[in-house]
Amino acid sequence: MWNTSRAIGWIGFENDKLTRIVRASHLRLGIILLALVFAACGGEATLIPTSTSVPTPLTTLGPGSTVTPGDSLEIFTLALDTVAPIALASDGQSIWVSSLGTPGDLNQVVRRYSLDGAPLGNFKLDNIPGAILFDGENIWINNLGTPDDPGEIVTKLSRGGLFLGEFTVGRQPFDLTFDGEHLWVANAGDNTVTKLSRNGRLVGTFPVAEGPASLAFDGESIWVSSLGTGDEISNRVYKLGLDGRVQASYRVGERPKALAFDGESIWVTNSGEFGADAPDTVTKLALDGTELGSFRVGNGPVDILFDGESIWVANAGDDTVTRLSLLGLHLGTYPVGDGPVALASDGRSIWVANLEDSTLTRLTPPKE
Repeated sequence: MWNTSRAIGWIGFENDKLTRIVRASHLRLGIILLALVFAACGGEATLIPTSTSVPTPLTTLGPGSTVTPGDSLEIFTLALDTVAPIALASDGQSIWVSSLGTPGDLNQVVRRYSLDGAPLGNFKLDNIPGAILFDGENIWINNLGTPDDPGEIVTKLSRGGLFLGEFTVGRQPFDLTFDGEHLWVANAGDNTVTKLSRNGRLVGTFPVAEGPASLAFDGESIWVSSLGTGDEISNRVYKLGLDGRVQASYRVGERPKALAFDGESIWVTNSGEFGADAPDTVTKLALDGTELGSFRVGNGPVDILFDGESIWVANAGDDTVTRLSLLGLHLGTYPVGDGPVALASDGRSIWVANLEDSTLTRLTPPKE
């Protein structure tokens, strides 16, 4: 069970950039931490929608963070009309955004934007929105809840934003994945995974490791990363059958957070202890759990995405996104907004949610 008092101590009041931002990206595990995050951030977000283009090619960003010479990539930044975006999804035609709001005004709206950044609508929920998933037809959204009313709901919307239902899952739903027939939900508050049919019928809820943080489907199995709780640091990911039973667990880096499947292998971000000695790596696993490599990325990797060609990693500690080949070769590291914590692909561009400055960044590779 996630221990709220430990979680409060874990966030702390430090001003260290990496500590503050990476921990903020985990705050869906305990929404009570929101006030502490904003106290540490100490600033207001710009709420007037704007966009800018950054010339490319890019230059050196810092130790270990460079762009391949001659590489070019269009970077577009959109200032949001909401505060603290934490999750993204694309339906191929638009971008959906969950945000936390402020301690005094917690958000209960999911926002939708066109691929050029124009607002397309706001959709009211009964609770604070978390992870978002597009299943090919509809949008699913975790409801995070509050300290007094922990979320145990996922909401289903049509692609156009029509409310289609609310469905009960476990406590504090944290992440979502889809296996082609069923929705899977990682419940951080009670260390379970819930399986729902596409129409929202409960198929089952299954025990898993403490602090389930991220899910991925590899075509046959469900993978779950485990953050652990408090001082009990996890360094394992778990493989579940479609019957919900744990088939195996595999060692990776400390506090594995985000997962991605590239069609053959599983990639894991290792978010570690969130300090100066953070591991700054992602681990690549074969489907039998064999480690295929550990690859250095930016500071504080917290989200990861496969876009059909490359692996993209959000580095919350140094405000960058790293691009890797499927062999783990470094293809580029790009500046984004302040505190990147979530990624999504629209099929052409990579979108980044920047928690601290309440912006989205769109990264568009050159056409080949």
